Amino acid sequence: MLKKEELLDAFTQLTNCCYPTWSWVLNDNLEVISTNCSSADMFHKMFVLPECKSAVERHVKENENPLICTLAAMLSWVSVFEKNKNGENKIYVFGPFFSGYRDEENCEMIFRILKMNEEEQNQMWRSFQKIPMLTSSTMIQYAIMLHYCIHQKKIVANDIDYCVVKMPRRKVRGRVATDQFDNSSGYWETERMILDKVRRGDMNVSELVEKISVTAPDQYRAYRRNIEKYKASIQVLLTLVSRAAVEGGLSRKTSFSLAADYQNKILQCTAVNELRELNEGILLDYAQRVKRAKKTMQCSAKIRLCCEYINTHLDEKITLEMMAQKSGYTISHLSKKFKAEVGCSIIDYIHNSKIEYAKNQLISSDKEIEEISSELGIGTRSYFSTIFKKATGETPSDYRKKHRFV
Repeated sequence: MLKKEELLDAFTQLTNCCYPTWSWVLNDNLEVISTNCSSADMFHKMFVLPECKSAVERHVKENENPLICTLAAMLSWVSVFEKNKNGENKIYVFGPFFSGYRDEENCEMIFRILKMNEEEQNQMWRSFQKIPMLTSSTMIQYAIMLHYCIHQKKIVANDIDYCVVKMPRRKVRGRVATDQFDNSSGYWETERMILDKVRRGDMNVSELVEKISVTAPDQYRAYRRNIEKYKASIQVLLTLVSRAAVEGGLSRKTSFSLAADYQNKILQCTAVNELRELNEGILLDYAQRVKRAKKTMQCSAKIRLCCEYINTHLDEKITLEMMAQKSGYTISHLSKKFKAEVGCSIIDYIHNSKIEYAKNQLISSDKEIEEISSELGIGTRSYFSTIFKKATGETPSDYRKKHRFV
């Protein structure tokens, strides 16, 4: 049988295959003996908040079962306890994880209790973006496996104890701001309209971004003060939009793969204007893809596969030969079948899809025309302008000036 250290190392390596995870070894006083957490000081301060520390110490005195401890901010830790005869007891901790939505109010409450300055808060928000969100069943599995690594004994879910630590809230004096999910704030209604337009493939969806700054001005100003909050907000909306797109007819594979790409782009943004631009681009991209998907919903599976491939590889040179190979049809049969079901030739479909993507980029981004042309593999700006004007009746520059949503 493997030794405890070998089992723990294997456990850490395996869980890190899915997402970054942090492991800790603490002593009886909850002081850190070792950890792989890059923001150890800040997260350790959270774990040893008086309310949390007393809950863990109280649990240790009563039994030796694993404990899943959750702070009010929905941050959870898995703890397994090892009592040694020599008195050198240890606590093995795994986490933290988000066990629910990143509640900004609760997180800010912890910042206030820890007396964090603005720089520390921004650093913590950046660290929050790295924390995975796990279901309760996954955390239970982790607790069972971690307990086995320490004690080489099998346990079941009923052997695990739970503790939700309630934090003291500051009393709010004066007028309380309307909650964003209250219809009177307008935010909830605007979000509902955004998701509805995505489901219908409505290309006017990006205009609703401006409504958020009008219907929820306090929230929007908060985003401008704290870019990490803005990122978190867009990430939540991205999740909702990706699901709405699936409901509208976009394939799950395309929708969720696209969401993963946009998640990385959100994290790379360094300015509020960049995020706002990206937010508009996300909504336009999903709406457009749903719009195209609706046109091919009645097509046969292999023709839909061809359309989906084209729409997710607009930066590549796509040929009839490639599509024929992927569909398993001859070039001649594929050409006839595609035109009969979609209403245009494959070459025209590729061409139109690239033009639609270019139109979205011109409206929602500040990219140079040469950059958009290069992304689509169309070639020089001159050639791109020629085919764009042929398709739309306007040059790329004129289209941007006329249709740009400001």
